[in-house]
Amino acid sequence: MSVKLNDNTIDPADVLKNVMRVDQIKDRWPEGLFYVDRPVSIAIEKGQRISLYFQGETFNLLDVELGKPEYSGARTLEIPSLSRVTMAKSVATIAIKLLEDGYKTSCPGVKILYPHEMPLDSYLDAEPLVLLKVDGSMVQGNYSQYSLNSMDVKLPAGLLEPWDWGTTKIHQESMRAERRKDSVQGFTFDKIADDYSIVFNDDDKGEIADLVAIRENKDVIYVDFYHCKFCPMTDGMAAPGARVADVYEVCGQASRSVKWLYTGEKFFNRLMDRYQQSLLKDFDRILKGTPQQLEILRNKCHDHELIFEIVIFQPAISAKKVSKEQLAVLGTSYSYIKSISGSDLKVIVSP
Repeated sequence: MSVKLNDNTIDPADVLKNVMRVDQIKDRWPEGLFYVDRPVSIAIEKGQRISLYFQGETFNLLDVELGKPEYSGARTLEIPSLSRVTMAKSVATIAIKLLEDGYKTSCPGVKILYPHEMPLDSYLDAEPLVLLKVDGSMVQGNYSQYSLNSMDVKLPAGLLEPWDWGTTKIHQESMRAERRKDSVQGFTFDKIADDYSIVFNDDDKGEIADLVAIRENKDVIYVDFYHCKFCPMTDGMAAPGARVADVYEVCGQASRSVKWLYTGEKFFNRLMDRYQQSLLKDFDRILKGTPQQLEILRNKCHDHELIFEIVIFQPAISAKKVSKEQLAVLGTSYSYIKSISGSDLKVIVSP
């Protein structure tokens, strides 16, 4: 240690670039917040036992999805919450108001039912939501956390892979129950199916990913999460380009799916539960493979290594036109996923 302390070739500033810093947020919320996740205290095993109660209905927390934060003035953020159960536009809106020295959450009428019943906003005042900023910093409560080395990381160009989408209707995202092959999700399935023994359509509110693909090799189970997004129509055309809005939601979904990595049996339980629930609606989620194969892997995951990869499919991004703003959001998700899980992120785009 003394040798390192006396080494004049080491620049202390370089060492400090990796040190986590914390700044108090005052006066106004920072611009560029694009992703919201549950409090760090709520892991998957807890989430499976937590429910929210609102307007006479009860929702399992894992079935409730938090939307992109919207700015309602300089000091107030509004976060919509969606549920796959109702498929309504919004279950409720969570508002976070910045105070002179703190913050206050408001979510009237919503209760959290674990470990005991209490207003959701009271819970979130003590256990703040996690918000991710485009520059790579994280916001919890009224504090911003970051390290200099993690700021403004652009996605490495080598992780962008252009595809020829052919006649795919890139403005249509989902296969739906009827398995539309000309959608983004359907085209993706056709491209990847031969590489896996199981491909699971998890598309819906509360999803792990749009497609979950699994293969086994000796004592290793490989699980890949595919997050698909559509290209919006403008003047009757779906034209890939450099719009930063096209990456916000899919990067949020990719970042959110990290919580399922390395959860072992709980991950397979979630897939089996989604499969069984969807059969009641004549929706078979298993596109390739059988439920018996899933059950076998659920038993094997205790003594097999699980290796994960996350892939984003966004034909709205043009590899030729991709903007610095798009690469910044993608880079933030890349850094977030890499730092938390060590898993890789790949992004499939249009030429």
